[in-house]
Amino acid sequence: MKSKKRIEFSPQTIQRVTNNTSVVLFPRVREARGLWQQAVGLMFRRGINYALLFDFKRPARVWVTNIFVFTTLDLIFLDDEKRVLGIVFSFRPFTLGRVSPPDTRYLIEIPSVLRPLDLNVGDLLRF
Repeated sequence: MKSKKRIEFSPQTIQRVTNNTSVVLFPRVREARGLWQQAVGLMFRRGINYALLFDFKRPARVWVTNIFVFTTLDLIFLDDEKRVLGIVFSFRPFTLGRVSPPDTRYLIEIPSVLRPLDLNVGDLLRF
């Protein structure tokens, strides 16, 4: 029997940093490591209560689809410095695609119900 490649929980949290203080935005984080985990992402999963973090290793434009994802997601695009480049709110299930802003290094996918109320473009995150 083949074993599934699981996306493991990371010991880290994702925090927003402002004026030398930090606030935890996402206490539960999983990392999509490797090409297969990044391609599958949150497909076929239900009851998602965590943020999924993608590290593309270098800045690029990224194509994101929501095919076979059964929940509405928010997408948070970050640059090399972990600064928010763009946010897509309420990316609906079975949507064909969305292109990231240029120079996207990291992507955070979260169910829209976990949306932090005060996250904005330009905010600095730490993880």
